[in-house]
Parts: sequence; structure tokens; C-alpha cells
Amino acid sequence: MDATADGAFIATAGKDNTVRVWRSDGTCVAVGRGHVEAIGALSIQNSAVTTNSGDWFVMTGSRDKTIKKWRVPKNLPHDCDNIAELEVVTSVRAHEKDINVLSISPNDTIIASASQDRTVKLWNNPTLSKSNNNTTSNSSLTLRAILKGHKRGVWDVAFSPHDRVLASGSGDGTVKLWSLGRNNDTSPAGGCRCVRTFQGHSSSVLRVRFLSGGLQLMSSGGDGLLKLWTLRTNECETTLDSHTDKVWALDILPQSSTDSSSPITTNLVISGGADSRLVIWNDVTQREEEELRREEQKAVELEQKLMNHLRGKEYEKALELSLKLDKPFQAHKVFLY
Repeated sequence: MDATADGAFIATAGKDNTVRVWRSDGTCVAVGRGHVEAIGALSIQNSAVTTNSGDWFVMTGSRDKTIKKWRVPKNLPHDCDNIAELEVVTSVRAHEKDINVLSISPNDTIIASASQDRTVKLWNNPTLSKSNNNTTSNSSLTLRAILKGHKRGVWDVAFSPHDRVLASGSGDGTVKLWSLGRNNDTSPAGGCRCVRTFQGHSSSVLRVRFLSGGLQLMSSGGDGLLKLWTLRTNECETTLDSHTDKVWALDILPQSSTDSSSPITTNLVISGGADSRLVIWNDVTQREEEELRREEQKAVELEQKLMNHLRGKEYEKALELSLKLDKPFQAHKVFLY
């Protein structure tokens, strides 16, 4: 399941081999048929869907080992009496085993697919366009790169929101971070390479998500744990243990600060497990960093104030401030003055 950026439309897919588009009020307005086995992966374009944006697209991946790109018409019905038929723009046989997940880059130009065949594949995704005879054209997916390195099937992939970086989580218990190459690289890996491997889960890594502007990564696993990784240090900052079974669902919901004097963005981390528990976590990383920055700034200002007292021969004030700052050496200097 996935939703458009504004939440107006939701796309679902399942074991009936179909993909469906729904309005947020629960009305099914479009259906796509074409896969011959269950659909296990689905993703909607990231760019906004508006009445003026024209047609938009949905990607699906199936147990039939194919990826399909569906054109969704901009003028969808408002009720279920006249359900629209989705058009298959392109279909490619992508993997040798089941396709577990699809992810679309922030600018919609790259599709990442991951499979039980242990590979991640990147596909160039042309802009959805229409020819003069009202049929979709120039929308074929072309293989850009094949990423190899995982020892078992790959369950999830996620693009960094800012950098040319992709994260993958696998049944081998690892999270890998891939640097994406340029489009003109003709090698099988397309210039992509694994730059980090995070180890810590005792079971399959089922979901990965970026947060903190792409500086950190959250993973969830079959061991029931969530782990927060800092990319710069390659370390696990914290482990969250609130599930008793596999954590299959993980998402990040940005929350803007209501404090105008400190316009920082925090995140709600939402996890769902096979234990039937849905847990909402409050990510306070940026808030703690902001508090630390303020404390450091305040310390610098007080240090400057202390020096001003000493220069102005205000020794009583200097002594009081040095004791407040827990600076015994500075207090000793006051007596030397």
C-alpha cells in the first residue's frame, strides 16, 4: 500500500493480482489487471499529484518476477459506479525470484527493486508522457545497475532524501549503504558501490528508513528490534525493544516544531509488528542537538562575560561567575588579580 504526497489517493495491491486506486474516503476509482501472480511490491510517484499535474504513475512488482508501470489518469471518477481501468505503460521481467519491494527516488527518475534473488536493481524511469495519438510513449524502464553483495534475499530498500545513496536490508541480517553511480557508467554495477555495512540484527532486516535529513538510518528486523544507525560513525546509536515478534512495518512522519524561536523538525517513528502492536516513537535527535548547541553557546557567552569582569576589575562578580561555571582555575585567577 502507498499514498500520494497529499494523501488524496491510496494504491493497494494483493493476492488477487490486481492494483487498485482509492480515494481517501474509501471509494475505489481505478483498477489495473495484468500480473499473473500475487503483487507484493507497490510504490507511487513522489511528485505531487494535482488536477493540473496530468497523469501520474504507480509501480508494482509481483511474484511473476515482473515490474509494471501503470498510468493513472488525472480525471478519476468520484464514485465506484464507473471504475477506471489503469493502463500498463511498460512491463519488464526484472528478477529471477519474487520481488519484495519497490522504491522510487525523490525526483522519480530511478526505480529500485529488490528480490529474493539477493540482488537490488536500479532502473531509469523516463517521465510519463503522451504522444499525439493519446497513447503513452517513451516510458520504458531501462536497467541502470545491479547491486550485489547480500547473501540472502533483500527485503527492503530506501533512497536517501538528499544524497545519491540507497540503503538495503536483507535476510542475511545486514544493512548495506550504496553510493549511486552516474547514469553514463556502463559497468554492470553502474558505478554503484557498497560503502557501509551495518551489522547488529540477529535475524533478517525487514525494513530500512532514512531520518535526520539522511544522516541517520533506522532498521527493523525479524528479531523484533529497531536500531538507529549514524552514517558518519557507522555505529548503532540506540536499540529499541518494544516488539515481541517480527517488525514488518516501519515509517517516518516528519513533525515541524511549533516553537517559532526554534524551527527544528522532529520525527515520529511508527513501527508495526507480527505481535499485532503498533508503536509510535518520538525521535528527539535534533531536539537534543539543538539543546546541546544552546548550552555550548550559553557557555561561550558566560566565558566572555567572565573575561569582561576580570578586565573591568569587577572581581566579586568574576569570582561569583567562575564558581557558577565550576571553573576553579578561573576562581584562582581572580585572587591573583
